Amino acid sequence: MTPDDPSPIEESPIEEEPGDSLSDRRRKFALGIARGLSARKAAEQAGFSRSYAKKSRRLLKGSAVASEVRRAQTVIQEVAVYDVTAAMVEIDAAMAFAKLHRNSMAMMKLIELKAKLNGLLVERHEVVRLDLKQALADAQVRVFGHVSTDQPKLPPPDGQGGNA
Repeated sequence: MTPDDPSPIEESPIEEEPGDSLSDRRRKFALGIARGLSARKAAEQAGFSRSYAKKSRRLLKGSAVASEVRRAQTVIQEVAVYDVTAAMVEIDAAMAFAKLHRNSMAMMKLIELKAKLNGLLVERHEVVRLDLKQALADAQVRVFGHVSTDQPKLPPPDGQGGNA
């Protein structure tokens, strides 16, 4: 598929049902949401004004728009056959290749990826606020607090400083 080709959803048979109350703009908005756009971007691309696009999330509360989003997502899922099962098949093939070529690093990354896809491995990121000035001050106390001033100074290495 080239960038100029229409997306599968544009070619898909999402026909109007009898009594369908969606306008063209609302239908385009629903398709944009189904494609993964933010509500604001989807509304702007559908032809809504910028001021209306800012509060376009409320369109999703309408049952007709929400229904259209679900219907479009179903079509996208049917067209895009790649799912976890297909990913697992590819990972298994890549693992066999890594094993054949004795590439342990690739094998470990593939095992990690497989565990993530199966939900066995979940990455967590913790953000901690740090007072860098205080941390440095604490480190200086720990380091310099243990150095005794009673110890004699060592002579400088040969050729560096001192009286020659």
